[in-house]
Amino acid sequence: MPENDQTRWIGIRPVNPSEDIPTTTRKLAPAIADLQAIKAAYREKVFENNKDCSVDFTVSAGSVPGGEIWIVNHIAIRNNTSICDMQISARQAANYYEIVRFYSVEPTIFMSWCGQLILEAGERVRFNFYLGGVTDNIQARLRGYKIGVY
Repeated sequence: MPENDQTRWIGIRPVNPSEDIPTTTRKLAPAIADLQAIKAAYREKVFENNKDCSVDFTVSAGSVPGGEIWIVNHIAIRNNTSICDMQISARQAANYYEIVRFYSVEPTIFMSWCGQLILEAGERVRFNFYLGGVTDNIQARLRGYKIGVY
């Protein structure tokens, strides 16, 4: 189905002027209107065993590939072994931004964040574990959905 607002298109018009559909086109810039339907559910699990969380241990989820946007709605993290502080942050552009921090969390208890985090190509979620043990088993779970862009 052609897009009615063709002011955002650069293209070569058909030879027949009665046809109002561009034949060779490219978008000027991606926009919210360019989002396609949900491609797939996004679920990721991150497990690390026997890690030194006594000072600071950092682990990251996967990076968003080109051509996709990930919408993360739920993140849960836990240290299965010892009491520790935990932080969830997101890398957007070249910076990390803190989403939430939890203090003195008992072992095996998942701490959760619910919201809407929009990640574009190259961006990722990072987890920090502080002041725990020297052989800790940690895990993180992320849920949301993937959207394709064109």
